[in-house]
Amino acid sequence: MRKIFQLYSELQSIFLVTKKLAELGIKNRVKRLDKQKFFHASMVKKILKNEVYIGNFYYGKTSLCEAKFHLKEEKRHKLTGRKINPRSEWVLIKAPAIIDKTTFEKAQEIMKRRYREKAKESKFPALCKGLIKCVDCGRGVMRQEKMENV
Repeated sequence: MRKIFQLYSELQSIFLVTKKLAELGIKNRVKRLDKQKFFHASMVKKILKNEVYIGNFYYGKTSLCEAKFHLKEEKRHKLTGRKINPRSEWVLIKAPAIIDKTTFEKAQEIMKRRYREKAKESKFPALCKGLIKCVDCGRGVMRQEKMENV
């Protein structure tokens, strides 16, 4: 974990971190050794955002609820979905820290800065970018040719 945070503060790119980990031969940890694989960008992003590595474990982040969609018509249990609780309901449990807080905050700042820079870039300029949302699902407006396929 320390290596991931160190590489991210140096390279400032999640994709480059995954590439560097693959070059170093570092694989993710799984129960069966024959199932080990290299880190994916999504996994590295989850690691970089997780506060457990600085010693903050939150209990009660999610709770059971009735799922909106089911694969099967008949279901054994009514509450098969999960919903995210408000942050005020989370219970903080202190754990041993693996990463110091300054390293973690530096990684968070880099991610925020890169997100802001990426949000400014656009291949297709739009007048109401980010302002118009779908009434049914709440998603932001996409390009016209993508909307026709949805």
